[in-house]
Amino acid sequence: MNKHTHFITGKWLAGEGHDIQSVDPAKKEIIWQAKSASQEQVDAAVKAARLAFVAWSSLTLTNDWFMSKNLPNYSGKINKHLL
Repeated sequence: MNKHTHFITGKWLAGEGHDIQSVDPAKKEIIWQAKSASQEQVDAAVKAARLAFVAWSSLTLTNDWFMSKNLPNYSGKINKHLL
């Protein structure tokens, strides 16, 4: 089971809600499972997103370009963390 599946306030956290899973419809095999976020975790994520919105919305096009060019580096780290 994936343990740390929620990125909230700059940290990877384990869900504190109910179990969720994804099933391959052809093979009927579970391919992914984790815990959903609790209401408190959702509230914290929404609060963090609202606080971050002002800073992120003021980024220039150059910052956006830099972030998009470097996203593959970050996503690789994210994917390795989730496995």
